[in-house]
Amino acid sequence: AFAALGGSCVADASCVVTGSAKEPQALQLQESAAGACSLHAAAAEGENPQDGPEPPVQRGAIYCVPVLVPSCFVHRATDCQDFSGLGPTHAAGLPADISSWAVLLSDECWDRLRDVPQDGRVAVTRKRVAHLENTKGPSHEDTLEMLACLGAVLQAMGKHSEAEPLLDRILKSREAALGASDPRTLTALGLRGSLLYAMGRHSEAEELLRRCLVQQEKVLGPFHPDTLASLGLLSRPLLATGKHLEALELLSRALQQREAQHGPDHPDTMASVNDLAACFERMGRHVSAVSLLRRLVEWRGRSLGHDHPDTLQGLFRLGVAMDALGQRETAEQCQRQAMERRMVILGISHPDTVQSLASFGDLLRKWGRHAEAEPLLRHVLESREAALGFDDQSTLAAADSLSTALSGVGAYEEAKHLLSRIADARAAALGEAHQLTLASLSALGAMMQERGRYAEAERIQRRVLRGRELSLGPKHPDTLESLSRLATLLQRMWLPEEATLRQEAALSAMEAVLGPTHPSTLACLNAMADLLRARGRLKEAVPHQWRALECRERTLGPRHPDTVDSLNSLASLMAAMGEHEEALPLQLQAMQSRESIFGQSHPATLQSTDALAVLLHMMGRLSEAEAHAASVCDRRREVLGPIHPDTLQSLDHRARLLRARGRYAEAEPFQQEALRELDALLGSEHPYTLAALDGLAVLWQAMGRHTAAEPLQRRALRGREEALGKHHPQTLASLNSLANLLRTAGLTAEAAELQRAALEARREALGPWHPDTLESLNNLVALAPAGGDRAAALPLQRQILERARLALGPRHPLTLQALSNLASLLQLHGHHAEADTYHSHALRMRCETLGSAHPHTLASLHSMAGVLRQAGKLSQAEKALREALLGREAALGPTHPHTLTSLCGLASLLWSMGKQEEAEALQRQALEGREAALGPAHPQTLASLSDLASLLRVAGKQQEAERLLRRALQGMEATLGRDHPHALTCASALALVLQELGELGEAELLQRSVLDARQSSLGLEHPDTLASMSNLAMLLQLRGLHDEAESLQRCAAEGLETALGASHPNTLVSRGALALLLERTGELGEAESLHRGVLRAREETLGERHPDTLTSLSNLAVLLHLAGRREEAEVLQQRALVGREEALGRSHPDTRQSFNNLMAQHRFLAGATLREPELEGSAWHGGWALECRSLCLRDVESAAVFAHIQRPSPVARAGDMSPWRPVAGLHGAAPSKAGAVADNEVATDALSIVQGVRCELRRHCRRLRRLENGEAVGL
Repeated sequence: AFAALGGSCVADASCVVTGSAKEPQALQLQESAAGACSLHAAAAEGENPQDGPEPPVQRGAIYCVPVLVPSCFVHRATDCQDFSGLGPTHAAGLPADISSWAVLLSDECWDRLRDVPQDGRVAVTRKRVAHLENTKGPSHEDTLEMLACLGAVLQAMGKHSEAEPLLDRILKSREAALGASDPRTLTALGLRGSLLYAMGRHSEAEELLRRCLVQQEKVLGPFHPDTLASLGLLSRPLLATGKHLEALELLSRALQQREAQHGPDHPDTMASVNDLAACFERMGRHVSAVSLLRRLVEWRGRSLGHDHPDTLQGLFRLGVAMDALGQRETAEQCQRQAMERRMVILGISHPDTVQSLASFGDLLRKWGRHAEAEPLLRHVLESREAALGFDDQSTLAAADSLSTALSGVGAYEEAKHLLSRIADARAAALGEAHQLTLASLSALGAMMQERGRYAEAERIQRRVLRGRELSLGPKHPDTLESLSRLATLLQRMWLPEEATLRQEAALSAMEAVLGPTHPSTLACLNAMADLLRARGRLKEAVPHQWRALECRERTLGPRHPDTVDSLNSLASLMAAMGEHEEALPLQLQAMQSRESIFGQSHPATLQSTDALAVLLHMMGRLSEAEAHAASVCDRRREVLGPIHPDTLQSLDHRARLLRARGRYAEAEPFQQEALRELDALLGSEHPYTLAALDGLAVLWQAMGRHTAAEPLQRRALRGREEALGKHHPQTLASLNSLANLLRTAGLTAEAAELQRAALEARREALGPWHPDTLESLNNLVALAPAGGDRAAALPLQRQILERARLALGPRHPLTLQALSNLASLLQLHGHHAEADTYHSHALRMRCETLGSAHPHTLASLHSMAGVLRQAGKLSQAEKALREALLGREAALGPTHPHTLTSLCGLASLLWSMGKQEEAEALQRQALEGREAALGPAHPQTLASLSDLASLLRVAGKQQEAERLLRRALQGMEATLGRDHPHALTCASALALVLQELGELGEAELLQRSVLDARQSSLGLEHPDTLASMSNLAMLLQLRGLHDEAESLQRCAAEGLETALGASHPNTLVSRGALALLLERTGELGEAESLHRGVLRAREETLGERHPDTLTSLSNLAVLLHLAGRREEAEVLQQRALVGREEALGRSHPDTRQSFNNLMAQHRFLAGATLREPELEGSAWHGGWALECRSLCLRDVESAAVFAHIQRPSPVARAGDMSPWRPVAGLHGAAPSKAGAVADNEVATDALSIVQGVRCELRRHCRRLRRLENGEAVGL
């Protein structure tokens, strides 16, 4: 009989009911169940059941329930296929008076017999209704009971619109016949309210069920079983509308009363335990829920058996609750046990087994094990769709779960198609405003957001929010969840103001409705912290993140996944603030916790490992970072597949790490693969694809392939503008990257224009204190000297430093970078003492915060060496450079571009210290390293060629120098363009070599072309243009064009003084060169005035012992000697000799030059002959013959290889944290920044003097030979 009516053969507390206040006895229930079983068995065997005893039943009972039915009956019931052919009064031997049986069934009961065709059950029940209407009338109580049965069947099938008029009819009939207060009328009222709840009309359901409860309390009393049952029914819409506390009070009251009436082990008591556990789960109080569920499972195991379906259902729910507490191993054990026992007992196709598969698949999906979940959930969907059709709600729920798993394995198109079908089906069946329909739409919106289709996602999420606000109210938890989700989407779209307002509103409402420690509140709090971090308000984000972590630790425990999520987020936030030492233990703890909870290959564990690699990258521990990144990449490839978005992002991250380590050739295939696969999987407009495109462009820029990199960078910028909008942070990051690329390519005007646009946009979108805004301001300041606007650069850099200190703190990496950049600018402006102070402070702070081996610290050490060199502290500079070189070799590797930069800097320094052989060897080593690591056509390789050529030129190897310079110039013109600053500097250096080789015509053509190009691109007042003018003046002087030479030299000196200031080192170099020119043309008075002015300025700015100061002193001494003031000249020359011997050492060329000048002055004063014995005992006796060839009676004005000019790195790779380094024409690369007369250009002064006294040198050589032959020689 129960099978014929589609009744459940598995008892549940929810369907234990009686027709009167008196509870049926257990014996009666057992006899009813046994009789029904025998009846069905007899019918199946063809026997006439009328021959046997009729099973005892309660005539006219509202409902009865079999509690103890053998499992064989379950199988026989599911074997029934169709009851549509049964007659109205006699069905396969069933009793004729079956109409007196009224069996009401719960939703869960119907769910357990899904294998029985739905239409057959509906047909049987409709025929019973028709029969009763014909025989007893439409308003008879038996007819109404059968109508209620039909309504329950339709409701269980999800056909709410068909069930609603039936239940309305029952309610109205009973109100008319029995009155509104009759218990049967109130039962109908409860059924009507339950249907409204199932339809998602929670407010209407609450009204009816509350009315029902009030009447039952009056009529039946507050302790009547029906009244207590209504407490549970009313709690459902209350929970759905977010009235958790009221629902908790009702359910606690029901449990307390049932325990008092029936005892702790009664089925009704267990029903209340079940409902209260569900309430605790909804409220996020999982500890309380687990306690109740354990009690429920133990009772069912004792009463029904451990393999009873109800026991297994309770065990399954216990697993879900244990998962919510983060006890994944216990949860999986419970879930798997329930699923496997159901498969054994019921079979894989039984509805209960399918439900277990669905729930276990959902758990696996939630745990990130999408590959394991996908086949289970696909089986669930196929089973339910075959049995129930796709439009059934349980089928749609299975499809919803499968779509999420498909997204997890990267099958986005199938997932999107499935979600669209679900949304359409639910809208057709339930209406567009139903909560399940809105939930489907919300999932579809999340899918669109994940695929980067933000506009579609926004439209869907706004629709969901409006629907929930109308149906549930603005304060409902589901509505608030939609509000928070929309705010997160708006953050991605970079609508920060609206995002902040909505997230704050969601957080405030959740705290009021759910409480400050509810999981949803804490999730919203976490989202708020992420939003503040994205807006650059890092200090405001910290307390939110700490609060979320502390609450989750207190309520969920330290090992709960949500707690670990907060820990991971806090570590990322601390890293963004530059607090790397504090972030590292947090990130390690998060990774280890996830590893112990989920395993090493779980997506959450891999995400933490990837975050650890990023943090180690920030800390400069690149080898460790690369190892972790490689591990994540390999595991994601194994677990998720080679084309999963997470796997491809790992490829991109690994490529960036290899790029940071200077291993460009290894990074390129990873970067290209990531771009290619992301483009194919997600499309060219997806943010992940555009990020990979940007990464490849930056990599090619670092490899010196600017021509190939520029179109990629412009494509990334255009794609982000179209997909994200012009003011999105990622779009502005692309704009910033393009500006950096153009600056590196020498297109400073366009670069400055783009950088200004990026700065203004970031200032408007992010605010003036955001790190990205400060970065753009810093980049614009770096471009100011290149554009000749040095005066504006210095105050701007001070402003950046002050803003960074206020916004980020004094220890943040960006603050320390601003500090280092300010020091370099001060150095460029000639403020050496202040630059020394700032460089020392930056170095000390980086040592404290990052460690002495961090690349940023080593960059500060390298810059500090440049300051020491300019201060004339060459030994200290050498020590610092060697330390920086060793540190970079250890941290970055011997072939990293930064390491080779330090090698070039050390070579230049050693040359200036007179250690020519070691300097040349190091310079050749640097050239070979750059050729191997970067390729022969890379700008830094070509710069090394130029630097080595400059060394060789000064060493007298002009032929080799010319060959190298021509090769470098040809390469630079091919890769960078003829008018690139690096190419122009190289051309100027080649002109100097040609001068020394006597090719004055070609040299003049080169110098004039360089001057014209710089004047055209930079303007007449730019320091580089003025340096070219000075070089040309020197050349014209050699060619005898004194008037034009003097005019150009005066123009250069005056221009540099205006642009850089009267005390700037480059201005002093130019004034010294003008003094030498005037000295040669016989204008000794003005020349002396200039020499004294230069000497005085250098003594004030550099100190009396600085090599440049001593050079000015020696030059003034020579001038005074020529002017006949020989006693004063001798005193000055002796001071220069003693100073150089102390500062540079006896063997330094400058020291020996001062000695030679002093010796020549002594001989001139003596007016006597000088024989060899007079030189015996002199420290210079053995070297006299060798040094005589370079004797020219004067020092040159700052020769190229000895200049100590700080200037920005012209080929600084993107991401290099040391944008200022000494590049004196011999190390790093050819200069392109404003500001400094190039060393090889200054060498023109030396060349003009040397060539001008060639005759004097020949005479000295002849006198030397006579002296060596023992002849008397007059001076």
